Amino acid sequence: MRKRAFLLFLPCVFGILAGKCLCNQDSLLGGDDSSSISIQALFPIDPGIKWRYERTSSEGDSHYVTHVKGAASIGDRVYYILANPFGVSYYELTPEMLVLKGIAPSEEPENVSFYEEGKMIRLKTPLRKGTRWEDKATLILTDTTILSSYRTEIRGWEKVDVPAGTFDAIVTSSTLNTAFIDSKSELGKGAITMEQVWYSPGTGVVRRANYLIYGKDQTIPVRDDKLEEFTREGQNKIK
Repeated sequence: MRKRAFLLFLPCVFGILAGKCLCNQDSLLGGDDSSSISIQALFPIDPGIKWRYERTSSEGDSHYVTHVKGAASIGDRVYYILANPFGVSYYELTPEMLVLKGIAPSEEPENVSFYEEGKMIRLKTPLRKGTRWEDKATLILTDTTILSSYRTEIRGWEKVDVPAGTFDAIVTSSTLNTAFIDSKSELGKGAITMEQVWYSPGTGVVRRANYLIYGKDQTIPVRDDKLEEFTREGQNKIK
């Protein structure tokens, strides 16, 4: 069960959430350069912040809450921790980039597995249309190794409508190619995932959308998560 839970959680961590690319290249806001916007503004990590999302998937509609658990110092590194019912994510935040460093099961938030031999970069400067990056990363669990290669591009700015309202957001588009390797059978299964993430200054992720690619012609929506409510401790809710 634990192995299966981890495998189900990995797509959620990367943002595997359904929907086709809705980026409108003609509706950029504020030009192509966002030098006045910081990565921390696009991904706020203050303790007490909560995001409530509406999820649409083939399994039906549901709702869940992601919240900032705080920070943890491990060695000379500081990791910011976000948690939801699917698991716990450890992030490293610098002025230049936002990196997913490791994951843990929701019932064991301290039992974290860190990515090795690469970085899972979620955002990277310059925050400008056309900025691209790619890498490979390895995550070793108890009896499974997850090998991931990805390519991400900043598509620009867009107005996005979600249940919480209308937001100006910078949009990233990612391609993820993952192989799950069972240490006992030595078998792996590859998959291509397309992901869109909308980041709004001061609020964070307001939408994540994902679909799978099979061959050249077939795409299958997986999940689509849209912000319903944003709460910053001591301030009013956005909804």
